[in-house]
Amino acid sequence: MKPRILFFGTYDEGPGYPRKDALVLALERLGFSVESLRVEILPKSGERKRVLQDPLALLRWGGRILGGRRALDKALKKALGKGPVSAILVGHPGHFAIPLVRKRFTGPILLDFFFSLQDTVVGDRKLFRDGGWMDRFLTHLDQKACEAADLILVDTPENREFTSRLTGVPKERISFVPISLPHPPGAAVPLPRIQDDSIDILYLGTAVPLHGTETLLSAVSRCDHARLTFVGGSEETRLQAMALGPHRLLSVHSWLDSEGIQKAMERVQVVAGVFGTSEKAGRVIPYKLIHGFAAGRVVLTGDTSAVNTLCEPGGDCMTVPVGDPSALARALDNLWETPHLLQRIGSAARKRYERTFSIQGMSERLRYALEKFPSLEEAMGEGAKSTETGSSDKPEDKVTGRTEIFSTSANL
Repeated sequence: MKPRILFFGTYDEGPGYPRKDALVLALERLGFSVESLRVEILPKSGERKRVLQDPLALLRWGGRILGGRRALDKALKKALGKGPVSAILVGHPGHFAIPLVRKRFTGPILLDFFFSLQDTVVGDRKLFRDGGWMDRFLTHLDQKACEAADLILVDTPENREFTSRLTGVPKERISFVPISLPHPPGAAVPLPRIQDDSIDILYLGTAVPLHGTETLLSAVSRCDHARLTFVGGSEETRLQAMALGPHRLLSVHSWLDSEGIQKAMERVQVVAGVFGTSEKAGRVIPYKLIHGFAAGRVVLTGDTSAVNTLCEPGGDCMTVPVGDPSALARALDNLWETPHLLQRIGSAARKRYERTFSIQGMSERLRYALEKFPSLEEAMGEGAKSTETGSSDKPEDKVTGRTEIFSTSANL
């Protein structure tokens, strides 16, 4: 019988939220049986900004969350009564679920701290002022959630450093496990020919500041040889994209399902990354970069710390200064003038995906993080007897391919 992990909480899931499914696949690859248990007590993702800015709505939802915690606790108690559980992984956002786990469970408690509430609401989106009551309240929620976990999972080494500074939790209890795609293309998508004398570029994302959509739209407007497919954003940014006109714009979509994203990827040579200037923008690797890597496309993104840590600019991606539309426009013109780079960098991008951001790469990082718990190390050994887990080698260095140790006390 495989060792059992409970994936528990009020986490986001479904289209647009692949983190949970990817973590489940990575855990299963390590030999665990994963049972998912979600209780919906939070506002829908699209409603949260409005709720935060409406005192009456915030008060109403506060009452619902308090009531929902009783349902959470009841569901947790029932799940624990079914049989032995090797560990509980609290999905993001886990701020209201993890205190209940700490009271009822004595085994390893893992928290997927995909992003900080304080950092997102105050630091990046600027919905409330620095140092104000909401800043302090959200920081308190972040701290309490992380303090309750035995191991905290974050998506980049930069976020590991940030989380330790924000919450006061020692870095030894924080591990970097990269994002991945649960259903990637099996191989690089064939590169389309340049048509109509233009490089085709895909924007895929929301309108949050870290994406730097204004930088991208300004850059495309300055290029004579670039056309944009714009997926996501807000109503305002979609209107701004439409203002580029038919020569600079292929299409605009409020969103696409996974099949639609795949078809859009087949029509472009370049995937736009992040160009925002916030501190958070420098610490993240958004999913659109992973979509681009998996498809074997040139990922053109801002020159950030996270990108330089996990990727090889000039090798498997291209970078430009953040917040600089002129530099981005020059990079697009350069790709049009030297189209052989599209194939060379695209091929390296797919290798980057397989090495770092695939489910296999994710599971290797996760294995190394879980080995700090003797019970989970033993459980992985037992689970591996009935499940092929692949290579157990330590993660490879991004440039040389040499084996490099990524302990929970190191920077990576």
